[in-house]
Amino acid sequence: MFKGFDFQVIVRSVIDGSSPGKIWVDDIHHPECGFMATSEGWFLAGNPEKDEFNNGLKDLVHNMILRGDYYSPVNPEFLAELFFHIDSEKWMNKFTVIFDIRPP
Repeated sequence: MFKGFDFQVIVRSVIDGSSPGKIWVDDIHHPECGFMATSEGWFLAGNPEKDEFNNGLKDLVHNMILRGDYYSPVNPEFLAELFFHIDSEKWMNKFTVIFDIRPP
């Protein structure tokens, strides 16, 4: 799922468990899209057309941004300097759904 980010060491490190981070996917057994929160930014990968996932991600992001629940194991104040990465430009069309309060 996150192969488009192979150049990002943090992505591989979170996946193999050597760095802290969280990963959410649309289906744990057959994932088509996923979101990863790390100390170095947020990563969005896979199929952007999964509306249920996008709506769930919207709720998750709102909680992270508006409630201050942003997951950063290293620096909880990291939100101000947050980097957001997508594996395909197709995700740009979904930003109005996912980030309706505060677009990246």
